[in-house]
Order: sequence, then C-alpha cells, then structure tokens
Amino acid sequence: MKDFPVNPNEREIIIAVDEDFTYRLKYDPDIKFFIPLEEKCIFVCPVDNVGLPPILKPLIRPYNVYIRSPFDDMQYFHWKDAIYQIPRIKHEYFLTLCGLLGARSAKIEEAINEKTNSKWTWKVDVGLPIAKGEGSIEKEYIEKLMSLLSIEKKWNKRPQNIERAEAFLVEKKLIGDPIFFTLLEEVKWNPNIEKYKIRIDISREINERLSVLVKLNLQKFDIDINYIKNLIKYNNYVLQVEVVF
Repeated sequence: MKDFPVNPNEREIIIAVDEDFTYRLKYDPDIKFFIPLEEKCIFVCPVDNVGLPPILKPLIRPYNVYIRSPFDDMQYFHWKDAIYQIPRIKHEYFLTLCGLLGARSAKIEEAINEKTNSKWTWKVDVGLPIAKGEGSIEKEYIEKLMSLLSIEKKWNKRPQNIERAEAFLVEKKLIGDPIFFTLLEEVKWNPNIEKYKIRIDISREINERLSVLVKLNLQKFDIDINYIKNLIKYNNYVLQVEVVF
C-alpha cells in the first residue's frame, strides 16, 4: 500500500484498514472490497504503518470510512458526520463571505428539496424546522441538518472588503462556486446593493462523494450503504437566503 498522498484529490475518501488486513483476507473474505479503476479519489489507509499527518492520527481508526472536506485539504469526517458537517461548513462559509462583503444580516428563509419540492421553514420564536415535506428518512435527516445551521446572523455595519472576500473564497476552494462568485461580483460592481436573495446548494459536494461510496462493497466496515443510497435519492437541498446590506 502506498504512502499518504500529498495530492488531496487522491484521498478525498479514506478507507481505513489495520496492519493485518491482507493477512485477515485469508480467513475472512467478506472484508474484501473492490475499487473501480476510474475512482482515483480513494486512499486505502493502513493506519498502523502509514505516515499519517499528526492532525489525522487521533481521528482515523481501522474499518471506518472518512470523507475529506472539499474546503480543507486536511479536514476529515467519519461518513456519518460528513453528511451533516460538509453542508454545515458550506453554509457557514457563505455567512463569512456575507460579513466580509459588508452585510448587516443573512437569514435562511426556507430549505427546498429541488427534486421533490419539499420545503422546510422555521418558527421564529423557537427556531425549530417545520416540515412541509414527507418521508421519515428525509424528515430525520433534514431536521438534524437544519438544527446545526445558523438560521440568521447579524453584523455591525462595516465597510466591504472585496479583496479579503475574494482571498477567502480562493483559500476555501469556493472561488469556482457560481453562487459564491456571483454574490462577490454583484457586490463588487454594485456597492450600493441593499438586499439580495440567493439559493445555496448544500447537497452537491456531499452527494458527489457519497456516489463514490455506493460503488464499493464494504460489508465489514462501519458504513450503511443502503442508507447512503436512500440519502442520495432525496438529498437535493438548497437554502433560500436573504442577505441585507
């Protein structure tokens, strides 16, 4: 097995095994799995003998699957956490961008499933999501996800910092995201903007990575492929956000 890749694109997904993995295959063939040749983003990580970066050593455990944040080369989440944390981080970075662009507030008006047109809103007084959609798996997932999001954020009025905002998007690998870039350009060329409504896709990045996982047969690993398949079916959420400058 090869060393820990320097290129983050070669380790977007880490499948962690122990030092005795090859030996154990002789006695437990069910732990064997197949990685399609076209999937270059998976790294099979023998945690006992690979040169893991110190920041990852406390995290990676054998027979678990980890997903790298698309916004940070060295931030990984167990797949059970990644399905919530990657969308949450993207939303938080959008709020950071709004603050750098001189916004006074940014508020989620509703979450919309673009595939089913299910919509989720919030009670202003308690901040809890109110379902307008159906489906127990979807309901459980979206309620937990929305409970992790900042529904509204306010800032003291301050000058726009276009250069810093652009540098932030480059650092977090979001300069190519059309929604983030469009807001940056809108404020850059229309500094007197007062209100802006925008839809943020919070599902694309995690769905891309989950779609790779469903191609693998990881029977003896801590991963629920059937749940992931169901999640991909309905996880097409955007956040309708109102930004006030």
